[in-house]
Order: sequence, then C-alpha cells, then structure tokens
Amino acid sequence: MIPLNVREFCDSQTLDLTPIRSVLLNYVWEHPAPVKAYDMIEVLREKGVGSPKPPTVYRTLDFLETQGLVHKIHALNAYVPCHHPGTHKNCQFLICDSCGNAEEFCDAALSSLIPVRAKNLGFQPRASVVEVFGVCRACVPN
Repeated sequence: MIPLNVREFCDSQTLDLTPIRSVLLNYVWEHPAPVKAYDMIEVLREKGVGSPKPPTVYRTLDFLETQGLVHKIHALNAYVPCHHPGTHKNCQFLICDSCGNAEEFCDAALSSLIPVRAKNLGFQPRASVVEVFGVCRACVPN
C-alpha cells in the first residue's frame, strides 16, 4: 500500500496517477526486495489493467522514477520505493546478497565526495548511484 506521505506528495504535485501507475507503484511498495519490470507485466495482466507490454511498463517506471517515487537499482535492473518522494539526491543502497532486500540510506557527505573526486580527475559526472552489495543484519550468520 502506498504510504500517506507518498500520496500527499502526488497530490501536492498534481501527478496523474493513472491506473497503471497506481498499480505499479503499489506493487513496488508491497515488496521488500527490488522488483523487476517483467514481474510487473504479470501483475498488470492479473489485475486487468492497461496493455501489459514491456514498453508500457518501462515508460511507467521511468515516469515514477522521474517524479521521485521509485529508485532504480541499476546493478539489478530493478526498482524499489522512494521513502522520501521528490528528493532523489544523496541516496545510497545496501543490497543483501542473501535475501535480496535493498535498504536505502541518504548520506550527503558521502554523495558530496563523488563530484569533488571527479573534478580532481577532470571528469564531469552526470549522475551517480551508490549500490553496495553484502549481507544484511537479518541474514548474517550467528
């Protein structure tokens, strides 16, 4: 279920959450692990919403990401909910190799290092995503 702060954000931005957008956003929020676009095709098919083809799902996910409602985990080509909609800056992800869950955290200090280091190397970054893989607290063997 989409949390209240996300609904309020959508209302404040007058975002048009079409039935397809709503179903996919709900689906992402209902799953603790990153979800893949092809899994969402089946969800749309089951709910009888829209035309469940890959381009439709990817366009919808691009919209949700652009609006700051979901994050894309690039290494997995999968999506997770954004817990602070509209403010996609300074986000990093811890992804568990064992259970597949992704934990979002935001550290401005960590994020600020990337453009500084890039500038020192003569590189002009367009975007950065920090994805750290390992084992989460729940999966660490005792």
